[in-house]
Amino acid sequence: MIYLCVDGGQTKTAVSLLTEDGRPVESWKEGPLTTPSKPGAADDLRAVVRRACEELGRRLARRSAESPEAACFSLSGYLERADGAPPTAGEVRVPVPALVGETVAEFFPGMDRVHTIPDYVGNWAAATGGEPGIMVLSGGGTVAYGRDASGNSLRVGGWGHLLGDEGSGYWIGLEAIRAALRSWADTAPKTELEEALMTEFRVEEDRQLIEKVYSGDVPDAEIAGLVPLVGSLAERGDEVAAGILDAAAAHLAGMGAAMIEGLGELPVHLSGGVFRVASMEERFRRLLREAGYETQVFPRSVEPSEGIFLIAKGGIL
Repeated sequence: MIYLCVDGGQTKTAVSLLTEDGRPVESWKEGPLTTPSKPGAADDLRAVVRRACEELGRRLARRSAESPEAACFSLSGYLERADGAPPTAGEVRVPVPALVGETVAEFFPGMDRVHTIPDYVGNWAAATGGEPGIMVLSGGGTVAYGRDASGNSLRVGGWGHLLGDEGSGYWIGLEAIRAALRSWADTAPKTELEEALMTEFRVEEDRQLIEKVYSGDVPDAEIAGLVPLVGSLAERGDEVAAGILDAAAAHLAGMGAAMIEGLGELPVHLSGGVFRVASMEERFRRLLREAGYETQVFPRSVEPSEGIFLIAKGGIL
């Protein structure tokens, strides 16, 4: 038996076929998703799912292989029990899971199990193996998600960078840029971030950096990619850089504390690239202890794709 695993993101959609024991059979990429709450997102999602199914059909035909036993579609920007913006006048809005299931059924009517989940649920499944626990994710964005032994679930965050995402890679990168600008203007303590960002963005003055950011020449991923630089300067003793990481850890620990209050003293699993930065895990642990929580904290050790596979296979949910 094989399983279809789809990881739909804002930059690309990764599609994989895996065997019963998780070995890859085929993998390819489709286009990115539009945030589900935006106009036209449903049509974009349907198009991505349709293209993935068409390509799947071609690859199965070349292999003379049977259709997948089941599928799991993990979607960035999709929240549980949320199906996007309210429909406009005269519009018929199809719930996201139904849209995905109906589109898959056009190509593979015998595939009875088609799971559609928010990407943070896949991260949680990968981190916990489906056991009761809490996952705190900090990558380009931030979200915490967990389930207890009774199946009760809770999500904190996942609001995107306009409304939240404090403590994320994007937030840390923006804070670094702001700190560099304040250092240039002498309105805040001097920091090595000033010179480091001049080099990073190949600018000679603050005006050039401001123009680059507002013009879109600096994409969100590049801003989030400043995290290792901030971590390196913090390790070298730059107090401003260290302060940014302290503030990020405080936001993330606050999310963890809210999850524990809502679900109980469950193990907390850390996920996402921000926790690769030296000392971020320790900062998180220390702040949780100082807040009075003695729960176990496990470092990032698995990939989200592992959780998507577990759900597709049927071991979870």
